[in-house]
Amino acid sequence: MPRTRTFIALTVNDAVRAAAVGAINRLRGLSDAVRWVEPENLHFTLHFLGEITDADLVDVCNVAAEAARQAPPFSVRVRGAGAFPDLDRPRALWLGVAEGAQELTALHDSLRPRLAELGFRTDQRRYRPHLTIGRIDRIASKQAGDLVDGIAALDSFDAGATPADALTVYASRLRREGPGYRVMATCPLGG
Repeated sequence: MPRTRTFIALTVNDAVRAAAVGAINRLRGLSDAVRWVEPENLHFTLHFLGEITDADLVDVCNVAAEAARQAPPFSVRVRGAGAFPDLDRPRALWLGVAEGAQELTALHDSLRPRLAELGFRTDQRRYRPHLTIGRIDRIASKQAGDLVDGIAALDSFDAGATPADALTVYASRLRREGPGYRVMATCPLGG
């Protein structure tokens, strides 16, 4: 039975995307150990579901539509930068959320029990809204220091605001040049 790598997310507008690319470009020369997120793949992940069946995909799209209908549209301001798990051991580089974090968290939390009812194991860690801009497997200590300094310099970076007006269910295909995403469903908030 075919399976599809799937996640639920909110997209960003062109202005925030362009600003995020600007931040990536400021950091790009500091380390060759970072796999940078392609501009068209920038999004706020709410839940990553892994590989699911086509039947489950239909159920996930229905759950996303139900959660979206119950949430009003809002705005997300992207500001600041950091790393997971922390700056001492950067594995994922991100831009932060200055406004709209509470609403993003509420959407995440409203999806969790619905997805659990479908049999999905959801991440039980506290949700921390962010826009991932890069991932690191291994990094030399000199490059890590330069990268941490670069991230710290983005502390007051403001990428602007993006409307959060729809949940998107994505299919993800891993390729040598990086993941490729395909929209499976768009579910308007408040709709």
